[in-house]
Amino acid sequence: MGILENYINIVMNFIDLNNSYIYLNPNENNCWRVAIKSILLDVKENTYYYLTKECRAELVGVKPFDHPAKSELCVVVDSNNNRWNIRDIPVFKFNEFGSHYYKFRKDAKDEILIKNCDYKIIDFNNINKRLKQRNLESLYTKFSYEYQNKEFIIFNKAEYLNFDGKKNKEREYLQTIYGYVPFLKDNKIFISYVVRYLEKDKQGDLEFRLRTNQKINRYLPLSNNFIKRIIKKILFFSSPLIKISEFYEKINIDKSKIEFYEKIN
Repeated sequence: MGILENYINIVMNFIDLNNSYIYLNPNENNCWRVAIKSILLDVKENTYYYLTKECRAELVGVKPFDHPAKSELCVVVDSNNNRWNIRDIPVFKFNEFGSHYYKFRKDAKDEILIKNCDYKIIDFNNINKRLKQRNLESLYTKFSYEYQNKEFIIFNKAEYLNFDGKKNKEREYLQTIYGYVPFLKDNKIFISYVVRYLEKDKQGDLEFRLRTNQKINRYLPLSNNFIKRIIKKILFFSSPLIKISEFYEKINIDKSKIEFYEKIN
């Protein structure tokens, strides 16, 4: 990953996630502004994928939640003016790439307003020390990895951190998890969670959970209860007609790099 390491180490001026937005449908009656939550960079293609803040289905009017759909919408816009509207319905979603659930719009003309700011790298020991002192403010992560013969970078704000809260240094670790981030697989965009475990001299794989459609019986635990076994059998035979859209599929990447950043005031 030499090329990727060189690239990521020299990038100190990057997108300010707190002050960058996308205006969707800018020249239509219903235009809306959305915050950019995370970024995926396809290094070879030099294409940025901007994942915006998720939203529930809404009507524009006095009763917004009277919308007949109860779905969640995630919008991904790339730097080539393409847009994906990805709608999630928890059950009875037969085709996750159907036109209603995964709508692709080419040359969308959305307005991507990017502001940059300066970041500096913050190391593992410094993060742990400041977490224990409760004086660590905004923290950002860059994940660098290879998948399907491509190099990728993901950039997001570290909003959830696990660490050792004891004052001693017997076992210091960091585990950062974030959702949502865009994930490119087989040339399709998935909504996913990302997680990575770190110790001072040890690290885990970079792991993703992709939201995909799965048969309902995969979510049913084994049970010795007779009634529960009957219910499971019924659901098993009916499962081709019933699917759950959930963060089920796991992808492990054993060669990756993580760097932590904070803004330079």
